[in-house]
Amino acid sequence: MCLLFETIKIKNGIIFHSELHQARIDRSITKLFKRESNINLTAVLSKQKFPSDDWIKCKVVYDTEVKEVTFHPYTPKKIKSLKIIENNEIEYSLKYANRRIINMLYEQRELNDDIIIVRNGFVTDSSYANLVFWDGHNWHTPNSPLLKGVQRQFLLSQCKIIESQIKIEDLVKYKKAGLINAMLDITDMPTIGIKKVNPGSN
Repeated sequence: MCLLFETIKIKNGIIFHSELHQARIDRSITKLFKRESNINLTAVLSKQKFPSDDWIKCKVVYDTEVKEVTFHPYTPKKIKSLKIIENNEIEYSLKYANRRIINMLYEQRELNDDIIIVRNGFVTDSSYANLVFWDGHNWHTPNSPLLKGVQRQFLLSQCKIIESQIKIEDLVKYKKAGLINAMLDITDMPTIGIKKVNPGSN
């Protein structure tokens, strides 16, 4: 059976965005397995022991039931450059445990730290995060992500980022790029100058 996963931020004993993770679990099970979810994320996490004074990455692997729960100390990746990689066939609308195609694209990054995946001319995501772009006034996130992440959803609901159509040729309009995911909010995400976004070789 196809496996999915959630990555959940736990910092100083606080579990972040559990309701958004729960909602995505429910949607994913309904879409993929055509049945209602019986996974209760709060109950699952309440049975676990984890450090209360650290930044923890919790990974919950599941299909129609939870298969594995792991905890690891988290340190953000350092991002100094991104390479544009174009692929029009990629599909990752659910958070599949099988990330083979994303990993294949990531391997094309050459000397860059990560990638910007472009599909049919539109900017989507990096290999592990949703993207945001600073225009000097606001942070914009592409309206064409591969995966609608929980942090992205939360920041949109708080009006801290704006959803915009961003084509590959639009990147020059922005000053900076940032990477957000369940572990990284807009205050601690890595950012780079837009000149550190390197064109692909396609």
